[in-house]
Amino acid sequence: MTPVNITPIAPVTPISASLLSKLSLIARLGISARTIENMIKAKKFPPGVRIGKFAYWTEDAVQKWQSRAFGVQQGWQP
Repeated sequence: MTPVNITPIAPVTPISASLLSKLSLIARLGISARTIENMIKAKKFPPGVRIGKFAYWTEDAVQKWQSRAFGVQQGWQP
């Protein structure tokens, strides 16, 4: 019998482990789903990426929004 070369497969990290759902985003920011939707329509918040019937945001996108939204406060000096 000839030996068969089997290439090991890297472990798969679930995509949802690094993404925020709308429910987790609402809890994190303390705002309603309607507020998020209105901010997206006004182009004041990054739109989610649809996967199936749900929208998700990356941690990086939310952190960039927070830095941009609160940048004035961070640079404020009395």
